[in-house]
Amino acid sequence: MERDKIPAERMLGNISLSDLKSISQEDIEQLLRITDQIQDFQELMMKYECAMYEIKTKLDVLNKELSLRNNRNPFESIKTRIKAPISLFEKMQRKGLPFTVDNIKDNISDVAGIRVICSFIDDIYMLADCLKDQDDVRLIEIKDYIENPKPSGYRSLHLILEIPIFLTHDKEFMTVEVQFRTIAMDFWASLEHKMKYKKDIQDAEMITEDLCFSADMINQIDRRMQQIRERIDAGRAKEDTEGPRIDFSNLKKEIEELSDDSSNVEKNVKSPAEQKSSENSIGAVLDAAKKQISQMSDNGVKENSASSDDVDRHDLQDIESRTEIENGKKSKKKVIEIEQSDPIFIASANAQSSSKKNSAKAVESSLR
Repeated sequence: MERDKIPAERMLGNISLSDLKSISQEDIEQLLRITDQIQDFQELMMKYECAMYEIKTKLDVLNKELSLRNNRNPFESIKTRIKAPISLFEKMQRKGLPFTVDNIKDNISDVAGIRVICSFIDDIYMLADCLKDQDDVRLIEIKDYIENPKPSGYRSLHLILEIPIFLTHDKEFMTVEVQFRTIAMDFWASLEHKMKYKKDIQDAEMITEDLCFSADMINQIDRRMQQIRERIDAGRAKEDTEGPRIDFSNLKKEIEELSDDSSNVEKNVKSPAEQKSSENSIGAVLDAAKKQISQMSDNGVKENSASSDDVDRHDLQDIESRTEIENGKKSKKKVIEIEQSDPIFIASANAQSSSKKNSAKAVESSLR
């Protein structure tokens, strides 16, 4: 069945609600032609579209910068739209104003609209501040439905911004509405919008209460998710500040080993009594050596000088070795290998032999 068309003349004034629902896109175009506004209307929509893309570009730039700086995207998606001519006509009718290009520009602030879907509530306010603080953007109005939700439960942050667009011969400021929502807010608003326009809804009042209650629950989940993210970010910041952790287990083990070594050294340090005992032992060894040399001298061992030198040398080495053991010392000698045919070796050997004989005789004299 073909619907009844409304004459364009009737659309110039206020029309009834039933007639408003039956208006089509063709009717709007016909009205613009009759009033000779078709060209002006198209130019106005073009300007709003340009302003909309100017704001969108700014948001895209912020998204790229903040995602690089914070290692995550501040918003999930962005949507743009220009109000349809029918929607503009209906809004002008509700305001009781004639449908003209000038009235549209002066009385409707959301002809161009952008919806930004963010992950968290604080991302909404951070992006809004970054956008409205830019020097070529003017803030006309702000509506905070997050802190002050609508009675239905609707939550969102609305900014009415004015931004310049540069045309061929002039510059003109145009208004754009930007809506910021979280994923959860957008989920609720989309479903609420679909259910609100259902016809013949039973228990409409109870359903409205349930929708409002659901909006409150979603808001609590939104804030809970933000708290979880803040705890994660705080943990990462703490790790960055403290730096890499140092494993002190090996250091502790080394300290214990050094402590044990120190204890052993302390145990090995002789007391005055122990030192005196050691001196007595050395004296006894010297007395025994004196007695042995005396006996060897009486038995005529002195005639064999080579044999006597060897005995004296071994006795002296034995005394020195015992003395070093008693004092807890260990002597380390470097052994230098030299060819026995080397003249230096022969001279050194003769000198050592002569020195040892003189030392033996000196000891023998002292013992006597």
